[in-house]
Amino acid sequence: MRIRIGALKSSLSEEISALEVKASDCRVWLEKMGSFDLSVFGLEGEGFKVLSSRVQDQGVYVRGFFLLVDAVRRGDEANRKAVGMLEPSEPDGSVDVDHLMYLAEGWRKVMGNQKKLLEEAEAGQHGQWGPVVAEGARRNIERYSVFLQEYERKLGKVVAYEKASESFYAEAESLSPVVGMMEAAMIAVCEGRVPDLSWQKDVDARWDKWVQANGDEIKSYMTDSQKKAFDKACENGWQEADFYRDGKLNKDLWQGLARVPKWLLSSTIAAAAVCSQERILEHNDIALLQQIASWMYTPTGDKRVTSLLGVDASQNVNVKIYGYKKCGFLERMLEESNRFLSLQNPEERKNGTNPRWNIRLAINTLLHIENNVKPLAGTDQVYGKGKNGLEINIGYSLDEGHPESSSRMFVVAVEPDMKVADDHFTSCIAPSFSPSVYRVYVGVSGGPSDAATFLHDLQNNEGMDKYNFFYSVGSSVLKVAVNEAVSRSIKNIPVIGKYLSQATTVGKVITSIIDSAYSDWDGHERASRVNLLNRASTGMAKNDLFTDSQFSMVFAGSSGNHEGDYTHPEARFILDDKAKVYVQKAINAYNKLHSTNYNLNKLQSVMAKNAFTLYDVNNHENQDTKKFLQWCAQPADLVYKRDVTDDDGVVHHKGEEVVLGNPPSNYGYMRGA
Repeated sequence: MRIRIGALKSSLSEEISALEVKASDCRVWLEKMGSFDLSVFGLEGEGFKVLSSRVQDQGVYVRGFFLLVDAVRRGDEANRKAVGMLEPSEPDGSVDVDHLMYLAEGWRKVMGNQKKLLEEAEAGQHGQWGPVVAEGARRNIERYSVFLQEYERKLGKVVAYEKASESFYAEAESLSPVVGMMEAAMIAVCEGRVPDLSWQKDVDARWDKWVQANGDEIKSYMTDSQKKAFDKACENGWQEADFYRDGKLNKDLWQGLARVPKWLLSSTIAAAAVCSQERILEHNDIALLQQIASWMYTPTGDKRVTSLLGVDASQNVNVKIYGYKKCGFLERMLEESNRFLSLQNPEERKNGTNPRWNIRLAINTLLHIENNVKPLAGTDQVYGKGKNGLEINIGYSLDEGHPESSSRMFVVAVEPDMKVADDHFTSCIAPSFSPSVYRVYVGVSGGPSDAATFLHDLQNNEGMDKYNFFYSVGSSVLKVAVNEAVSRSIKNIPVIGKYLSQATTVGKVITSIIDSAYSDWDGHERASRVNLLNRASTGMAKNDLFTDSQFSMVFAGSSGNHEGDYTHPEARFILDDKAKVYVQKAINAYNKLHSTNYNLNKLQSVMAKNAFTLYDVNNHENQDTKKFLQWCAQPADLVYKRDVTDDDGVVHHKGEEVVLGNPPSNYGYMRGA
């Protein structure tokens, strides 16, 4: 075997350069796909959201290809380094293993002869010439051993190289079957078939390790103090305490990670950040959550507004506003929070053995709100009045007296006070910028029945004495009862006080924000909505299916008199992986009994869009979903599968009805089957 050292090193260097170009291309596409959002082009709505999400989801293919390219590149670099340790044995600079072995074997034979001669001389076989022969043999052995050692050293390096070469491309080879599955999945998508995506977990796990091992690339986006905070968190293994400890935030770590592109952030980092926010919410520390939310929108620069569409051109407008862009870290945290919900054990949630579940869902709702703050039309930025950060105010409500209630509510106001001293500015700027800049969001989460009860109480203004509302003034967190009458102090609440008009309580202010999501409501429709929420709350409480599910909805309202761009609430019907299995079992049984083709996707879609209207007796849409839910809630009609004798000696025959004092529901029975 001959290894042409120079040529191999040159070839490896060329391949490394080519792979670095491919890796750079992957980085570009990972950033583009990770931040792809059609709303930047004014294309909004559920369909465009789905399309944007699908493009972002395709990034996993690029990550897989990047990992392969990087693994081969690192293998080449290890190979090149190891080749550089070899020593040439031939005039052309190569190392010829066969020739080296031939030369080494020759010198071993020569040295063997000299050793034999030395032994003979020392044994007196050469008479009086013995000492001379022995001395000559010793000199020859010493001289020849230098040549032999040189050849053996060169051979030893070749052997070490061959042994090391087994690991050069081990990672790349282990990726080969994954890449094969990726290619098969891409072909399936192109052909309109359902792809096998089981390989994604492998890619995600490998990506997480890659990110952890390439901290220098992440730190290239950070300041010196942020780099130190990052290194410390790496040493600790990324714990929630790295982000939040003893009531304080690690500002350098939060702001440093907000600078890093989404594709460079691992699930380990994002998971620790999400857990830290859950811990903060356990202490109702809304002030810290506000700081984090503001940091998640990084500054992009300022712009001066000198004219306004729809405003009299004779009016002089000259205002500087500051742009902020949603960071990839926020999106990464939302992805990880969604993963937490999918992995939650429904038994723990149902039995109350995981007290952080309700908080986990509430933080997920908050992250959804923060992630969907509406940018200025035609841009990917949100504009505010200050250069030191986007002003975001957060309020939080729960029933502290009944911790078993899963309902939670967030009120989030983005730049709620973009006014200057001159009222003329307010009258001019508001018509053009309020649809995009003045935004208030109300997010409600919890079990479907609890969420419906909360909304019913809120909109009907009854039973609100049990709910408290937390808000912050500076770094202090204060609370007020939701049914508290409007007063001078309440008007100073940053998150809602600026929007008080005719409302008389904190709850009514929040209700008005929710109502503004429905621009065509009148008093009769609002009353119908309240009654509907009451029926939904009662109906959901009687259906075991809803004990395995959670609900999260966000209402986007207005903060000014000129707002006209109303949006409907974004709702999510959440089933974790185990709950999906239970619901699918119930659907299979229902379809078998009724010869229908109902499916889980339909249930999730209808629940997300029409959860409460399913309980409207005058609404005749989605009858298939209504019938399925009714069947789930009905007592199970059970018969004996075979002849059995009970403990009292009574014989029950096959097909005989099972009589129970408190029979399970159809869903409850299928869940435990």
